[in-house]
Amino acid sequence: MRNRIAHFTSGAVAAVLALSALPAASVRQPPADEVVLKLIAKRESSMNLSAIPTTILTFVVAGSLLDAADPSKKMGTGKTVCTFTDFSPLEFKASADCRSVYTIDGKGEIHMSSSRDYTLDPVGIHYNETRLAVTGGTGDYRTARGDASGTFRKSAEGISYAVDIRLTTDAQADAPS
Repeated sequence: MRNRIAHFTSGAVAAVLALSALPAASVRQPPADEVVLKLIAKRESSMNLSAIPTTILTFVVAGSLLDAADPSKKMGTGKTVCTFTDFSPLEFKASADCRSVYTIDGKGEIHMSSSRDYTLDPVGIHYNETRLAVTGGTGDYRTARGDASGTFRKSAEGISYAVDIRLTTDAQADAPS
């Protein structure tokens, strides 16, 4: 019996070694395309965004997405839902987990997720800079993955965020069948 187990084990090891020796070229890597969208997310409404956040408070912000190169050109709409996970009133800081959906007119949606650190000041609650993970999308962005960065901006027109979204889509998935 011991001989059979030893023989079986050495055969299994040989099979694993033989499979690992296959050339890497046999694994097909799909071609990828990278797109960078430079947008301004203009905050136009917020719900349940109190002056003093509490842990587990959820809030929603929404607004227009504008072309960063030509802010008079509306590209779509953006909505974000966040839930505060931490609040430090003495430091005027809070943290939240957020999910965003950016709808680009005529192209589809880009879905993003992030943990954000917020600052509380007389302007309100805002994040200074954050990284977002692109978690997927619909339409032209159905195979999207990548990341984005958002930076707070305050101007006479109100509060907005400069958002750069770097997307990679699988060209193979986008090809007609």
